[in-house]
Amino acid sequence: MASPFLMFPLGRNNNNEIDKLRLFSLKNKNSHYINLLESLTDFQWTNTAFALDPGPCVETWELNEWAPRKMMTIQESYPTQLEEAREIFARDLYTTHWYLTLSHGRVFFVVRYSGKCFTNDGWVVAQEDIPINNAFETLVCPYQTIDFDVFRFDAERRNWIKVESLNEFALFVGGSERTMLSAEENVELEGNSIYFTDDSWDRIHENNLYGGNDMGIFKMD
Repeated sequence: MASPFLMFPLGRNNNNEIDKLRLFSLKNKNSHYINLLESLTDFQWTNTAFALDPGPCVETWELNEWAPRKMMTIQESYPTQLEEAREIFARDLYTTHWYLTLSHGRVFFVVRYSGKCFTNDGWVVAQEDIPINNAFETLVCPYQTIDFDVFRFDAERRNWIKVESLNEFALFVGGSERTMLSAEENVELEGNSIYFTDDSWDRIHENNLYGGNDMGIFKMD
């Protein structure tokens, strides 16, 4: 069933990050405002709104016909695997993007790792280390997705569990809606795979030969 609200990212803090949502009721034409605990990373909603904040922290609201009601906040310990990933994917060479995905009553968050600049032999380098006169010949592409981590929230143990396999499911992330579909029910899809599209909005127009083309299928095995 469709949500009785339209949702808009609205507030921005001093770091130009979204920290408020506006919910417009289709029933009574009133607006309601939600102040987030931290800056918004991703959100999804139907009859329940889910907002992913850094942490990872997931805030949830029940959306009835009149006003949103805060249900709970999932704010548990930082997954060990993310601590390890911070060592592997240094911020001067890589960017990360977090997504929120809901599937069969379960809450997932997905971390996407992208190299900022690549040489023609496949090495990730800092852009300032590339000579300007050789930049075009040296770069294969200015940025590219190279890895993913997927975590599922375990409500009983109250912690995030690393997902090693998606089994028969295909996960979609990027500029379109985040969702999971069964490859058994959709035979054109590959199970245990992540389908991703380019959503590096601040970089898509940097390079006319590549911007917008960071898309593909990532196999989890």
